[in-house]
This record gives sequence, structure tokens and C-alpha cells, in this order.
Amino acid sequence: MEAATHTLVTKNTDDAQHVRPVEKGKVKTRRVFKGPGVTMIRLTIDSGAVMTEHTAAVPIVLQSISGNAVIEVGGERIDMSAGAIVHVDARVPHSVEAITPAHLLLFLLERAPSEKAKTPEAIQEPARSDVVLASTGADAAAIEAVLNRHAEVSGALSGYATRVIDAASAGDEGLAVGTRIELLAWCTGPLTDLLDAEAAEFGRALREVDEALADRVVHERDAIVASSLRVAEAQSAVEGAAEVAGLRVYLGQYLRTYESRALPALAQSKAASLAALWAKVEAKTSTVAAGVDHAATDHVCECGVVDEPATA
Repeated sequence: MEAATHTLVTKNTDDAQHVRPVEKGKVKTRRVFKGPGVTMIRLTIDSGAVMTEHTAAVPIVLQSISGNAVIEVGGERIDMSAGAIVHVDARVPHSVEAITPAHLLLFLLERAPSEKAKTPEAIQEPARSDVVLASTGADAAAIEAVLNRHAEVSGALSGYATRVIDAASAGDEGLAVGTRIELLAWCTGPLTDLLDAEAAEFGRALREVDEALADRVVHERDAIVASSLRVAEAQSAVEGAAEVAGLRVYLGQYLRTYESRALPALAQSKAASLAALWAKVEAKTSTVAAGVDHAATDHVCECGVVDEPATA
């Protein structure tokens, strides 16, 4: 028997929107398909609900099925009435606001193999000026490894945060406490390991290149630590969920600064080999997604919206 070459995901727009009704005051998601190169997520947003500014680790396509929403990206507000389709590059900040109850489809697009195999001279960070990131194959491979690890971090936090937020939405204080404990164990373990290792290896080298940028990275790292402490000190499920949302914002900012500014600065520096620095970071860190079955390309970002298991 030949392998399947295609999948019918939905038969029509009614099928796409009625499986998950809009819930009052909420943003809800459901993964409806995952295949080679793409993950498809059904997204419902009630009138007035907002997905605050966030980024995705991979390029995305957002399609409006019904209702009206607005996506803000690159300083432009784009009307997402029924039929509108918008493509957003990886790691580009964007936000979505529902004007009326809205049904949308979100497509997470994996990077094409040809993009992953670019020569070192052609490797560039999306959505910023044409800065060459690496001049050697080893440094290019190190950059790819850092980006992949950061995507894992963001995806892992997305998985934990969604469970915390869902528990709070359900009003289950016991479950909310349990999920927060799991999140904090991850924060104080794998996440702290990575932050400490990057501070020790990348931070020292970065300070020799750009002291102001090194100070900014330290400040953003401290914000993550302070935010995780507020998560631990939250007095209720709702307060804990709000603090977790803040934690995702702080981690997202830290990752964006590293990927858009710190890595290019380190790659162009003659003082240290980026590949050698990354090797030291890797030697000090554990698996950042430990305990979370959440692949790097399965998350949306720092907004609290991740794909859920598709229904049978």
C-alpha cells in the first residue's frame, strides 16, 4: 500500500469553526493537524480578548474564518475580517485583538531544509538588517544550535504555562498549585542551568564586545528570575496564572535580545569562537524541556496559546 500523500483536515468553513465555539472572554486553541512542514491550530477569540505581543519560533500564517480581529505587526494594524490571510516571519513580535467573536486558523510553518542548509555567509536573522551572523561553518552550526535550544525553552514554558492557565480557568486551586510547582521546578532546574551557563560563557565574551548590551542581557535575565519568584509567591490560581503570563513575556524578551543582537555581536567578534563558547554552555546545561512533551516547533510563543492534542 502506498503511503498517504494528503490529508483532508476540514471539509468547509462551518466544520472549521463549529468544533470549538467561542468561549466568553477567552482565547482558546486546539491543534487540528500536524504533518510534514506544518502544524494547524484552530483559534477562537471572544470580543475584546487580546493576545498580547509575542513571537513565534517559526514563520506563521493566520487566516480569519469568521468574525473580525486585528493583528498588529511591524507597527501596522491589519484588519482580519473573514477571508483575510497574513504571513508573519519567525521571531517577529505581533499581537491579535478580537473586535467581534472570531474564529481563525493558525499555521506554524517549519523552516525549509534549504534554509537550514544555507552557507555560513548567507545565514541571517529574519526581520532585521542584513548582518552576517557567522563567518565559519562551526559558528554557523553553533548559531543554529542556540536558536534550537531557545525554541525548546520557549516551547517548554508554553507547555507548563498553558497547564497553569487552564487550571486557573477551571477554578481548580489544587491542580493550579500542582502545575505551578512543576513549572517552578523547571525554572529552578533546566531553565536556570541555561541562563547561568549563558551568563558565564556568552556574558563574559559579550561584555568585551558591547558592555551596554551585556548589561541589558543581565537586566533581562534578572527580570526572569524576579518573575519566577512572583510565580512562587502568588496567593491564588488566578494570580499565579497572571504571573506566569508575565514570566513568558520576560523570557521572550531575553530570547529576542540574544537572537537579534547578542549572537550577531559574538559571531562577529574576533576575541572568541562562538562555537567554542556554545560547547561550554552545552556542557553545563541539562535538557531544557525535561518533563514536557512539547516539541520546539509546536509552540506559538509567549502569548499563552499553544496547540492542544487533536481530537480523534
